[in-house]
Amino acid sequence: MKGSRVAARYAKSMIQLAQEQGALEKVYANMKDIKGTIQSNEELDIVLKSPLIKPEKKKEILVTIFKTTEKLTHSLLEQLVGQNREMHLELVANEFIAQYNILKGIVIAKVTSAKKINDKDLKSLSASLKEQFNCSEVVIEERIDETLLGGMIVRIGDKQIDNSIDRRIKDLKNELIQA
Repeated sequence: MKGSRVAARYAKSMIQLAQEQGALEKVYANMKDIKGTIQSNEELDIVLKSPLIKPEKKKEILVTIFKTTEKLTHSLLEQLVGQNREMHLELVANEFIAQYNILKGIVIAKVTSAKKINDKDLKSLSASLKEQFNCSEVVIEERIDETLLGGMIVRIGDKQIDNSIDRRIKDLKNELIQA
């Protein structure tokens, strides 16, 4: 819990500074790169969380990996290492992305279906979700679950819209049992 509070504070400050300096889009791209790099590189995650590796070495590693980042992002990396909070870097990146999405009115929809959804249906779903959640953009992250009989399950934040055949069968079964 403490890490998420730290991450939220750093992310909020970064958003404000990036807006003031006109670098919001660049810092956002940097944060997406940082998040992706840490998630795809277990060794980097281990290095950042290791108390045995000296801060100077961690700083050197981060500066080398993220040498093309925006000056503001580079400063954040140095500050996190300097304050012995580099283990929270991925959390900071996640929180920055979440706050950026809120700021820009972007909603992330995680859609699970039995098979790939065609482009026409994705556009229709996106338009429907935009209206329902009153946002400017919906980013759909598609996941295939072949165990579903059909339909789809949409997750947005802590809300879930279950429009799957499996759910309908369970609901019908419950109705029949109660009747």
